Amino acid sequence: MLELMQGRRIPAETVRHTEAAEVLTDILGMAKHTRADKRSHLKQADRFLSRLLEAIGLLFLLCSVYCRTQLQTPIPLWLTISALVLAAAVLLAKCVLHRAVGNQT
Repeated sequence: MLELMQGRRIPAETVRHTEAAEVLTDILGMAKHTRADKRSHLKQADRFLSRLLEAIGLLFLLCSVYCRTQLQTPIPLWLTISALVLAAAVLLAKCVLHRAVGNQT
């Protein structure tokens, strides 16, 4: 993990799913805890990611409705692509967290 923080490349074969989950939880600001603490922190991170996904969807919906009703223009392609990319990133992070929770049981 220290190599990741320093910007060094790590071969893909050495990174396992649990290591990826640990890196993600460290990025989200969680330190090493006991198993029960870590599980509750993973659930909090999952709730945060769910709310983030809802916020992305809400923002896209508001922008698209505004474009269609007030501006009477089609929805910009860049808006659609950026919303899809953000949603895909959040869903990928949720998958990593669900695998981490599954590995702890």
